[in-house]
Amino acid sequence: MSRKKPGRKHSSPKDFEAPPKPAPAPPPATDPQIAIGQIFLVSATFSHSADVLDMPADTPARVGDVLVQSQLGLSTDMQHGIAQLRVATKRENKPVYHLDLHMIGIFHKSGPQGIPLGQFLETSAVSMMYPFLREAVANLTQRGRFGPVWLNPINARPSDTPWKRVETPESMRQVFEGMRDEPSTPE
Repeated sequence: MSRKKPGRKHSSPKDFEAPPKPAPAPPPATDPQIAIGQIFLVSATFSHSADVLDMPADTPARVGDVLVQSQLGLSTDMQHGIAQLRVATKRENKPVYHLDLHMIGIFHKSGPQGIPLGQFLETSAVSMMYPFLREAVANLTQRGRFGPVWLNPINARPSDTPWKRVETPESMRQVFEGMRDEPSTPE
């Protein structure tokens, strides 16, 4: 005589369901086939405000809103590109530090597939380079009396970035010279 324990059910094969099918794997990421040739600091100027010795040593390292500019250049064969980033303090904000840094990134197509270089420059170059610029600002200002300045991240939008057409890779030098010769003191 078998007794069933109260509350216990016997299962039958129809009580079991097949496990759900796994979601299809996402398509493999495609290599944009863009290579970074170089990212380098072109110029950096740094100074304290005129009243640096009148301020307490524990004064926060504030610079207020900063000017962030970018420029892009693309060769006519669309195989070589250049991006410049600049960050500078604004004197009307009365920052404890005055700084102006320029950084250049050189990019080129590394294969026939992938996204067009112009599209990459518009959508990714500035965002890719900005952490390098933030690090340069923090390193430079760390040597100041009031410690480092940590720039806030930015949201770079393609419409914010002016273009300069570059005829050949050699003329990138001319674009670079033109970017460097632009006024370095923000108004």
